[in-house]
Amino acid sequence: MSRVAHFWQAFVSHFLHEILLHSLRGTLLAGGMVLLVSSTGAWKYMGNSMQANDLRRAAAYSKDSISPSVLMVAIDDTGFDQFYGGRSPLDRKQLQRMLEVVERNAPNARGIVIDLDLSPVPGDTQEALFGFFATKPQRWVLAEPVRKRSDDTDVRRHWRERLCAAGVRMALPYLPTEFGYVVSTQQYRGSLVDVALHPDAGCARLPDLEQGDANPVLKRSTALMAPDYVNHGLVVPFQGDLDLLAQTVAGIDPQWVVIGGTWGVTDLLNTPMGERYGAQLHAAALQGHVQGERQASFLFQITVAWIVVALIALQIGAVQGWMKRAVDPWMESFTGHRFFKLRLWPLLLVLFVVLQVGLVSELLAVLRAHTHFWIPSAEMAVLVIGTMAFVWNWGLTDIGGHHTVSHVWHHGFLQPVKDDWASLRTAWTSLSGRSATNCTDADGNPLPVSRVRAVAEITLATASLCGQTVLPTAVLVYELLAH
Repeated sequence: MSRVAHFWQAFVSHFLHEILLHSLRGTLLAGGMVLLVSSTGAWKYMGNSMQANDLRRAAAYSKDSISPSVLMVAIDDTGFDQFYGGRSPLDRKQLQRMLEVVERNAPNARGIVIDLDLSPVPGDTQEALFGFFATKPQRWVLAEPVRKRSDDTDVRRHWRERLCAAGVRMALPYLPTEFGYVVSTQQYRGSLVDVALHPDAGCARLPDLEQGDANPVLKRSTALMAPDYVNHGLVVPFQGDLDLLAQTVAGIDPQWVVIGGTWGVTDLLNTPMGERYGAQLHAAALQGHVQGERQASFLFQITVAWIVVALIALQIGAVQGWMKRAVDPWMESFTGHRFFKLRLWPLLLVLFVVLQVGLVSELLAVLRAHTHFWIPSAEMAVLVIGTMAFVWNWGLTDIGGHHTVSHVWHHGFLQPVKDDWASLRTAWTSLSGRSATNCTDADGNPLPVSRVRAVAEITLATASLCGQTVLPTAVLVYELLAH
């Protein structure tokens, strides 16, 4: 057998034995610990941190060229002070002048998203601005700043109803956050990006404002931000020069335009690349849609994790084979060899596994940077670390070699199930008194089986069958279907 064929057979055998079978026949202790850890804030924090690292590393490996698909026009401090007179809400006449320049010079844009509070203040009817939006209503997506009824007024309600009736889309400007970071994988339903990508959304996606003063719970939908855009997306600062703005927008000819404010620090949000303004992150989510950012299915993520564990198991098995020859025979006589096997080897294994997880995480980041296909490293990391702790016992369990896939399947999975079932039948037969059992001790002497022992064995064998086969399999299937 060639070396390639031998490696492939060994890999498939390890894949089946170390991953699938331990996942299906995992003990209740391991399963309970995993469920306990996954429900804690510590695991959620770890998952969020690894997502942030995935985004940061993918951005580092992304191409240097900046895509012109999504353009953000940022009203910076200079533009706010010189063009708008440093007053908020922004002067509506000046705002209309700027919007007219953007709209006129972006004829091929699918939409223009405005992340600014344009709701009228008392005494301001905004008729001219309304007429401008109503001329080409399908091009505009405006931010809806009202999230709860206590913030609403008759003036705002009338303004909203008129715009919606005219066909202008309105959406929520909010971004989900977790553990201090903006969530780069999801957007709220009814958000600026969500509505912008659905031409027929209208204003129907807004939350129910009749729910009282408490903020309504906002549902989320998957929307991956483009890592390179979060890092250094295409942002054109507007400092008051309308001619320069017109030339810049016309020269870029973007698919989408996002207009927002970058004056002050009120709209700054934390990302793995540092602080970014909300409008930049809306633009990054639009860019993610344009360039086809997509996330691997849960089944694909788990499969990749299983492959990684199988490859690591092959390497650990090779090291353990060396230790059987070079270390184990001397452990009884030399305390140093015993120290290495029982104390130092587990520490080296942890370091080795952490390095392997880091390497795979980097490779997944390279893959995302060049294909826009994201395989989260969190599932891979938790499965590898969990296997190291519960299955390999920090390297003290002998992984060993596996001969064939058929051998692994029958002796690793089918035979334990048959043993559980046979034990159940033996105990039930003894309990019912239909025939004598063949229970013997280590020397082959027959052992009497009392009714109490038969009941105990039925209970324990049932727990073994359910805990190591039925329940883990059901949980695995449920997790795959739930995702």
